[in-house]
Amino acid sequence: MPPKIRIPTVEFRSLLLPPVRVPIRALQTLYRPQCASHVPRSACPTQRLEQRRALNLYKTAKAKTVLGQHKVLTFTPYEYPRLEDLSHKVRFWETTKKGAKEGLIADNISLQELYDNHVKDGEMLWCMDALKKGMAQGYLDNEDQGEASMSVPENLREFSITKAHTFTKPKTKKGKNIGGLKNIILNESSPTEFYRLSLDRAYQFLEHGCPVEFRLRLQGRPLLKEERIMAANPRRWQWMHSHFPHLRPDFIMKGMPKGTAYVIEPVSDGRSVQWVAGNPDAPGHEGLNNRIFKIKGAVAHSVKQGKQAMLPKIMRGKLRESGMDAYSTNTGLPKEQARAKYGKGGKVTYGGEETKYLKRDAETDGFMTPDPALRQSRARVRRELNDESQRKMHWQGRGHIGSALNEQKKAAREKQKAEFEGKSK
Repeated sequence: MPPKIRIPTVEFRSLLLPPVRVPIRALQTLYRPQCASHVPRSACPTQRLEQRRALNLYKTAKAKTVLGQHKVLTFTPYEYPRLEDLSHKVRFWETTKKGAKEGLIADNISLQELYDNHVKDGEMLWCMDALKKGMAQGYLDNEDQGEASMSVPENLREFSITKAHTFTKPKTKKGKNIGGLKNIILNESSPTEFYRLSLDRAYQFLEHGCPVEFRLRLQGRPLLKEERIMAANPRRWQWMHSHFPHLRPDFIMKGMPKGTAYVIEPVSDGRSVQWVAGNPDAPGHEGLNNRIFKIKGAVAHSVKQGKQAMLPKIMRGKLRESGMDAYSTNTGLPKEQARAKYGKGGKVTYGGEETKYLKRDAETDGFMTPDPALRQSRARVRRELNDESQRKMHWQGRGHIGSALNEQKKAAREKQKAEFEGKSK
């Protein structure tokens, strides 16, 4: 019986052989830490998040164009209720590292006392029981039935403190305010462990010099398409911030590292509350709070002029119903841009929505229907470029190798040859 062959796990390479080169990006994709990673060198470009379905305040404030920034139209500055005006009382507990109760610290205290005496740098507030989805709307619907129906359950009045670096080992290297943007997204019904972990991550991100964008969202029934382009009633968030201090921006910001401030102050569309925290004096953070509303004004002006591209279909339909014929439900391009792209005909690329509604557009709006007059002018320009005397640049007319062009070149060569022979005689 032949001996078993052992597969070697180590390969020895000679020092004379070329080194094995592995791209650094391949190693970075395998290492995805839960908290702030090593701060990049100053030569590395800072990260920029893509603008997705939800609004990204930091990306919008740094945008160089209004294209795709229509999500900011429904957001306005948000003012949470003042602590001195609230009468809600809570209990404050001392807990273990895993969140188990150890002893009652304060009973029946106000939110103002909780903010002043128990929340500080590195000690972040959290609710000891998870909230229910859509509870704010449920309480507001029963507002007419009296204060008894509006009372919060006792288990949702219990709060405690989670300390920074509870879930991960502290980093020894400090940041230099050159890190990329980090997002912290929380729902009203997020589990308590996830909420504590998210706050710990946010603390370490800020500690390492990264700006952090907080996004707190309310949950409920699925939204209709008409509701997505409109702001919701802000009363739900006002009620939540009057009874659950761990969701208030001022409580969250007080638990972050010392020196943390608003880079972009809280804004809301009635369904989510967002803000950006970081060092406002860091490079690139100056004036972002004002710029977010300049972008909003520029987008509104562009929509009014009929030049804003890639608006949602439902929004384009509403604008067309209001009398603006610059938009169509068949294409995301406004009329001027659509005619410039499709009016001359020829070989053009259609998007998914445009391919779907191409036939309907020919019968209704005509944004993508080729214009015969524009097509003839396009052909006339091509014929003029075949004439060397009509070319402004030496490269114009390349690729137009036809019989007419060959005849012109042949006639020019014969004329030049005849002039040369005449001079030589």
